[in-house]
Amino acid sequence: MRPLTYIEWKVLQWMSKPYIREAHYGFNVDSRGRASFGQADLTIDACAAALRLKARGWVTPDAYGTHRLNAAGFAAAETEAEPEWSPPTAPALNAKDYETLDDLAYSTSGKHAGHWAAPIEFGGGNGSHHSASLFKLVRHGFAMTRQRGSQKMQTAADVVPRPRLFKRAKGSRLYQVTENGLAHVEAARKRA
Repeated sequence: MRPLTYIEWKVLQWMSKPYIREAHYGFNVDSRGRASFGQADLTIDACAAALRLKARGWVTPDAYGTHRLNAAGFAAAETEAEPEWSPPTAPALNAKDYETLDDLAYSTSGKHAGHWAAPIEFGGGNGSHHSASLFKLVRHGFAMTRQRGSQKMQTAADVVPRPRLFKRAKGSRLYQVTENGLAHVEAARKRA
């Protein structure tokens, strides 16, 4: 049997907590085979991980169809060690990402040095690619980010959090170009 993923281990630990058992938390499976935890607002990845725990034989349905850990699941929760986790590799950058880098460099360097820009300040809006592009630029070290209202900067090393169980609002992010980003923009301008 393959080792547990980090999110599977987290779901297993959460489902084994005494207060979860006492509250009769479990998940239901809909007609399309998707899991949902009802009152607990778990992420899509956590719900998928719960189904993989079921496939391992650690979860069984009760008379009402609610899936809960069985004896094998509780034993696994006590014996399974926390798996290693590392962030996935950064996705490749495309032409739109480089255009966004150019716009960000203009908005946060030169006469605008020190300014933290929101995506809407240089063409972003609801449904645009800007937030995704900026996140990729941070992953590649061309930009840095912080939550609006916070002074804690995030760079490539710490921008991807460990997988989480519960959904939460992302909040507004602000971005600034890094020295690597400026160097890349300058090199691209010289080549053009």
